[in-house]
Amino acid sequence: MNVKPMRDQVLCRLIEEEERTNSGLWMPGMNENSPVRKAEVVAAGPGLMQKNGERIPLNVKEGDVVMLSSNTCMPFEVDRETLYMVQEREIMGLVEDYEKPKVEETSEESVTEESATEPAASAAE
Repeated sequence: MNVKPMRDQVLCRLIEEEERTNSGLWMPGMNENSPVRKAEVVAAGPGLMQKNGERIPLNVKEGDVVMLSSNTCMPFEVDRETLYMVQEREIMGLVEDYEKPKVEETSEESVTEESATEPAASAAE
């Protein structure tokens, strides 16, 4: 389903952040109860229309990362994904220089490098 926001509506996807405290303890569900959440803008409406017919453009665009209050988010499901529709005035701020968290991957290259060096080491003995 393709959802296109109207007027000053902004469609957002919450960003799942690491659930660790500053000291490194893992706490599941820590961010779920936070009053402020980060979200990525999926789509934005064209803006509000003034009485004189000019449109006021939105300050956010697709791909921006914003701060939302958990109380103002209206969740709904699109293609098995929970998205949130908010008005632009409900966005608390724009997050500049946001870096997506790096996902630790088990590299197949490191596994193949280790297995490739092991037979060579045993052949040398």
